[in-house]
Amino acid sequence: MQKNKKYLLTMLTFAFVIACIFFFQKDVKAAEKTGTVTFSIERFTIGQGYLIEPCQVDIYDTDNIASVVDRVLTQEGYGYENKGKIQDGFYLEQIYYADTGRLKIPSIISNGQLKPIKNANNQIIAIPTNTKNDGNPYGDEKGHYALGEFAYCNMSGWMYTVNNVFPTGMSLVKPKDGDIIRLQFTLYGYGRDLGEKPADEEDNNYLKLPDRDAITKRLAVMLKYKASCDEHGYKQAYQKAYNAVIDWNTTEKKMKEVFSALPSEKEILQWGAEYNAKFAESVTKTINAIGTVDLSKESQIAEARKSYNALTSEQKELISADTLKV
Repeated sequence: MQKNKKYLLTMLTFAFVIACIFFFQKDVKAAEKTGTVTFSIERFTIGQGYLIEPCQVDIYDTDNIASVVDRVLTQEGYGYENKGKIQDGFYLEQIYYADTGRLKIPSIISNGQLKPIKNANNQIIAIPTNTKNDGNPYGDEKGHYALGEFAYCNMSGWMYTVNNVFPTGMSLVKPKDGDIIRLQFTLYGYGRDLGEKPADEEDNNYLKLPDRDAITKRLAVMLKYKASCDEHGYKQAYQKAYNAVIDWNTTEKKMKEVFSALPSEKEILQWGAEYNAKFAESVTKTINAIGTVDLSKESQIAEARKSYNALTSEQKELISADTLKV
C-alpha cells in the first residue's frame, strides 16, 4: 500500500512538472517578434544628454510601450519606480541614479523663449534656476540621484513620444515596426519644454524645436554598425550629429546640416551586412578547419567555440546549420 502511494505521488509530481513545462513553453512561443523600433532615453532639458543612447530594439506581439521601457531599463541595469502595472496603468515615476547631479538648463528654456507659467491661483511658477534635485532621495557617492516626477519642480517628470507625437499612457500604446520611441525628461511645463503644444489652441507658450526623430533613428542604426561606419570615415560626422541632438539649443538649420552629412540608412545596412558576412565567413573557416572531431582537436574546438560566441546574433544567423553540426 505504501509503495502504491509513493508511486502515485511520483507520477502526479511528474505530470505536474510536464504540465508546467508545457505551459511555460507555450507562453514563450506566444511572444513572436513583430519588428524593430528605435529607442532612446533623453535628459536634454537638464543638459545631461542621453541616459540611454539611440538603439535598435526588437519588439514582440505582446509588447506595449511600458514593456519596452521596462526591458531596456532592465537590460541596461537601471532600476525604477512606477505606479500601476506594465499591462495596466503604468506610470514611470523615477529612474534610479539617472541624474548626474550637474544641472545645466539650456538657454532656450531659461532665457525667455519659454515664458513662466501661472498656477490655479494665478501665481507664477518660476523656471528652476538652482541645481537642487528636491524630488529624489536616492543618491550615491558620485552624486547621482533618481530622476523623475517633482525632481526640480512640480512640473518635472518623464514623458515620451512615438514618431514625434505625445501619446496617452504607456500601457495603452502598442509599438509598431519602425516606430521611433523617445523617453524624455520634462523639466518645466509638463512637456512644453519638449515641444508639446498645450491643449488650449490659443496657448502658444511652448518651445518650437527642430525634429529630432529622423536623426535619432540614423544615429541608432550607425551605432549598431559602428565599426562599419567608422571604417567608411563617418566617425566625426556621427559625433557632430550626436552633439547637435543632445544640445537643446541647436537650431533647425544646424540639425539639417549635420543630418545631411551622415550616410543613408541603406548604405549603413549594406556596410553592416558586408561586415557581418566577413566575420561569419572567418568563423565558418575556423569551424570547418577542425575536420574530424576527436579528442585531439580539443584546443581547436575551444577556439572555434570562443570565436562563435564572440559573434553578434545577426552574425550567428549567417553560420549554416551544417557548419554548426561540427
